[in-house]
Amino acid sequence: MKQEQSLVGLRVQIIIEEDGTPTPPTMPPGKITKALRGTDGDDYCLVELDSPVRYMSARTGEKWVLTDVAITSHMVGIPLDRLLWNLEDDFSGVVPVRILKPLVPLEDNDPVLDLSKAEEFALGRVLQVRERNTRAGFGKRG
Repeated sequence: MKQEQSLVGLRVQIIIEEDGTPTPPTMPPGKITKALRGTDGDDYCLVELDSPVRYMSARTGEKWVLTDVAITSHMVGIPLDRLLWNLEDDFSGVVPVRILKPLVPLEDNDPVLDLSKAEEFALGRVLQVRERNTRAGFGKRG
């Protein structure tokens, strides 16, 4: 979980690729606010979304308003801290993830995600959002 701690504060974009519906919703960007250890022993990050998303679970039919989600890598050998890596490959900075909704509020001082109190609802990928600096000519194209 030490590496995931370095991700706290990072701006990310979560893209839902599979959630059991014909057209998964578009997620707004968000910020990683907490590194967690799941009760399964895996590392998770809590992402606070910039704006709420109305969502209906394909599995249960329950309607949710997503304000934050938990993510964990869903491919062996590709940790969440890959978001920070600068690799020369097609997958640089992209991590395939499982996406979960915490069903109860998480305590600020508790680093554990109890998976009996969270529901996995989608698979997708997450990538770092790189803010463009347009002041002093940075980020402008000529």
